[in-house]
Amino acid sequence: MTTTMSGTASTIIPAARVTVQYAQGLLEGVTADRFARKPEGVDTNHPAFCFGHLAIYPDWILTMIGREDLAQAKDGYEDMFKHGVECKDDPDGSIYPPMDEIMGYFTERHETLIGALEEISDETFSQVNPNEDMRDMCPTLGSLVNFMLNSHGMMHCGQISAWRRMMGLGPSKM
Repeated sequence: MTTTMSGTASTIIPAARVTVQYAQGLLEGVTADRFARKPEGVDTNHPAFCFGHLAIYPDWILTMIGREDLAQAKDGYEDMFKHGVECKDDPDGSIYPPMDEIMGYFTERHETLIGALEEISDETFSQVNPNEDMRDMCPTLGSLVNFMLNSHGMMHCGQISAWRRMMGLGPSKM
């Protein structure tokens, strides 16, 4: 049986794919030993924190769109990367998981969510945002999904882009 993607999904998904592609491209030239480092004298988020943070939200969204069956929270990630947690410099690699683990989880969770969105109806996307704290900013479930996958993702990509420059890596070629 062939299904047609909803209009809302067809608007959100292409931008989400660009966000994920751009995020991954920001790692060009980033080595595992620098992935969780802060620039000297600058209090900013590093890629380990940004990608770990972004990796926890697809499961939250999957639950909201009724696809709890696809959620696969990773032990310890919520406490380490949720909103409001401090990003710490990790010079010896003892605080954050390895780069390959974080990036694998980030990529897999986003691919799973994007795939699930292809089957979500406009009726579901039009429902009232179940997250009361974010309802004023994103009144519908669709606007919340769009914000979390795109605006939120690109905001953290901007942090990584600035981090790259502070670390002497220059801009991404994306």
